[in-house]
Amino acid sequence: MAPPAHDAPLAAYQWLLGPEGRQLLDHLADADPLATGLVARLHRELGAERAVVVIEQLRLRRRAKEKFPMAQAMFFTRQRLEQATDWAVACYKAGRFPLGEPWADLCCGLGGDTLGLATRGPGLAVDRDPVACLLAEANLAAAAEFLQRQTPPQKLHPVQVRCQDVFEADLAHAAAWHLDADRRQGARRVYRQSETSLGWQAVERLLQRVPHGAVKLSPMDEPPPEWEARATWEWISRGGHCRQLVAWFGSLAEEPGLRKATRLMPTGPVSFQGSAVPAGEAALGIERFLYEPDPAVLAAGLEYALGDRLNLRPVAPGAVYLTGQEAVEHPLLAGFEVLQVLPFDRRRLQRTLSRGDYRVTEVKKRGVDVSPEALLRKLRKRGSQPVVLVLARVVDRVLAALCRRLDR
Repeated sequence: MAPPAHDAPLAAYQWLLGPEGRQLLDHLADADPLATGLVARLHRELGAERAVVVIEQLRLRRRAKEKFPMAQAMFFTRQRLEQATDWAVACYKAGRFPLGEPWADLCCGLGGDTLGLATRGPGLAVDRDPVACLLAEANLAAAAEFLQRQTPPQKLHPVQVRCQDVFEADLAHAAAWHLDADRRQGARRVYRQSETSLGWQAVERLLQRVPHGAVKLSPMDEPPPEWEARATWEWISRGGHCRQLVAWFGSLAEEPGLRKATRLMPTGPVSFQGSAVPAGEAALGIERFLYEPDPAVLAAGLEYALGDRLNLRPVAPGAVYLTGQEAVEHPLLAGFEVLQVLPFDRRRLQRTLSRGDYRVTEVKKRGVDVSPEALLRKLRKRGSQPVVLVLARVVDRVLAALCRRLDR
């Protein structure tokens, strides 16, 4: 199979990672990569191929700051950055691997998961794409330098980066492996492991070689029924988004067959583990308190299991909003105290906002064909009491709840 196409050839990236390219990137670190004059000058002075990778890096480094604290010293391609595991998630996942033991990161890409694993022990990073391997080596060096500047200084364990097929990799000394199959099929992005070039049969082959492994999946994927009992399936969220699903096998699995939702917070990870259960009796309305489960909980299908644990009911059959008469606190729930509930009608809503001196600061909705951004622009902006407007479909009607956040 041919490696994925890139905007520029390998030689252009080799030049970029050399002294001249690095010096130019440092010099242009604060420049606007979209400035017409800069683009024209670089094309004139460097030629098209080199100008493309310089402009690309300036843009991607800015975009990557949300993922990597050392982004300004790292190297990316657009496609690889989109698929890369961010630093916080990579370090969390690496914590499941045995400390000090060798590992293998298969289909390592630009090295997002490799960086986290290198904090645990020595390893092998493998990718069949020579550009990916080039970037992974450079990013390991950038991460090592970044960690050396921390207080106290930290070190990365040695990592060998090899450009080869996954099944050519020597796993004889690996205590465990990690796999992140490319989910790009040409211009199309796929969301199921079975649709990638390394489907579940490839995972089976790897497990036969080393029975302890982790498979990074799209959060929109679903465990195949024949595989569900063989792994712990963990959905991981950070910053209000579900970032990925990981299937943990062998010694890396906590309780095979169970689902786990994990939210990464500045204070540490918070998890809920269980089995997907059908919704119990619905409230058929909105009670005194309203709750929205974390994206990882929703992706894992654990909202009703969590609701049962906390004595909360869905507002309607199949709804994801939970409600109850008593206030509960849980890091995997966004909680709202309900101030007023009315049928959703924009004119009536405007009158209610005026009478109550309310000012809507945020609109949330589930199962309602409304643009929150557009609605927020149209609503009354005055009022001394900030509220969150929550729209929820309850059977054949849409209810509008004016709420106060419990976590602020």
